[in-house]
Amino acid sequence: MKEKVNVFDYAEVIDKALRPGILLNTNGDKFNSMVIGWGHLGVIWGMDTFTVYVRQSRYTKPQLEKT
Repeated sequence: MKEKVNVFDYAEVIDKALRPGILLNTNGDKFNSMVIGWGHLGVIWGMDTFTVYVRQSRYTKPQLEKT
C-alpha cells in the first residue's frame, strides 16, 4: 500500500540515517536489497521529493523500475 509522506517531516532522521547507510529494498522479479549512502531531499514542481541515485549497471536499477 502506498502512503503519501512529507519527506521534510523526516529530514533530520533521513540525514542521520544516510551517513552510515539506509537499506533500500525492492521486490521486482525477486527480493533485492542495496545499502545507499546518498540521496537528495528537495522540491520539484511544488512536490516534496526524496531521490535515490542508483547506477545503471546495478541489479537494483531494473528492480526499482518494476516496482
